[in-house]
Amino acid sequence: MGIFQWIKKKEKISLQQAALQKNQEDVLQDMKLGEFHSVEELLSHRDIGSMEKENNQGDKDSIVQRTEEFQVDSVNEEAFYDYSQEQCCEFVEEACMQMKQVSERIEETKRELQIVNSYMSDVQLIQNMPSPNKEIIEELAQRVVMLERDRDAYSDYESDVTDTLYEQMSSMEKNISKILSQMDEEEKLCMKVKKDLNLLEGEKRILKIEKQDMQHRLSLMSGILRGLVISIIALGLLFVAFKMVSQDTYSLIMLGLMTGVMAGIVVVYTLTRNTQENIKLNELKMNKAIVTMNHIKIKYVNAINHLDYQYRKYKVKNAYELSQMWNKYVVAKKKKENFRRTNTELYSAREDLIASLGVLKLYDTGVWEEQAGAILNKEEQVELLSNLEIRRFSLKEAIDFDLEAMEKMKSDVMKLTIIKKEYAQMILAMVDKIGSSSQQSVH
Repeated sequence: MGIFQWIKKKEKISLQQAALQKNQEDVLQDMKLGEFHSVEELLSHRDIGSMEKENNQGDKDSIVQRTEEFQVDSVNEEAFYDYSQEQCCEFVEEACMQMKQVSERIEETKRELQIVNSYMSDVQLIQNMPSPNKEIIEELAQRVVMLERDRDAYSDYESDVTDTLYEQMSSMEKNISKILSQMDEEEKLCMKVKKDLNLLEGEKRILKIEKQDMQHRLSLMSGILRGLVISIIALGLLFVAFKMVSQDTYSLIMLGLMTGVMAGIVVVYTLTRNTQENIKLNELKMNKAIVTMNHIKIKYVNAINHLDYQYRKYKVKNAYELSQMWNKYVVAKKKKENFRRTNTELYSAREDLIASLGVLKLYDTGVWEEQAGAILNKEEQVELLSNLEIRRFSLKEAIDFDLEAMEKMKSDVMKLTIIKKEYAQMILAMVDKIGSSSQQSVH
């Protein structure tokens, strides 16, 4: 089989998937599709309706203009007359290899064109869905869209609950009520104990002040008592002296004074004894207050130590902070559960949608499970068809460009065989050899 027959056969091959080569990619860059390098990406783009509205005819004109700008020129056949055998071989070998590459690009472009046509057909089938399939599919698509929005809302939720904190709260879930209740009770106990300590401390200070006052009074009365004793002794001596000199009047006066001083001594002594008893009673009260305070201090220290341990264990400053952390965990847990539930429902809804689309015999139903919104939006469907039409036009232009280029290369080789008749058999043998080699590499 010759190279020309091999090329002709390859032009008729039709497969389902392939990628465009460099010259098609260059053309696609002029289609203003930007980041869309494949039909799948175009279909999977979520916001199709927000794409810039393009003038189809203007895009087609720019594609045609670019193709015409790089048209392949025929070689100068006059130069063939001066070709040596070696130059003829080099020219034929180069031409055959170029035709092989161009033929492969044509096949790849045809495969891509078939994909584009299939997707266009899918969009048209979606647009023209018959009842009752239309109502069922649109209802399922609406459910998918709503679930996607819910899922996105849950996934966009920014929680300040770290993974470590989440795991910690999760491990406390069974005992959190008891932990919070116990911590709250211990905090209230500490506050009450501290208040009692302050009251006892105040009572202790009062007792101390009372004792100091009574001690001061006791010291004062002791001085008065000593003065009265000295006075009674002096009066007694004067009474004896006046009695010896027979001064009865003065003796009576001294006797009266001694009686008054004795009465003062009795009163002061009685007050002194009462004050001493009160000091003893004060000391008893002070000891009782100290014992009570010591008991409360031990209770307070134990409670505060346990609280401090709980604070360090749960990394909080108080029960309120732990309660706030727990509330945030509950919210985060609910969001996660809703996200998982919505994901499960979304998966099921997409499965139902794909199953319902199966009756339309689409080329690729899988694309629409991620693009349920496009099923409901007629504008997106029109925009999608418009962009696919531009892509199809560019592919056809690329095929025509390559076919024309290959015809010119064929013509150049044929011209060489006519001009260089002495090498015609050799040239045809080379063409057959390269064609056979290319055919084997394809198979």
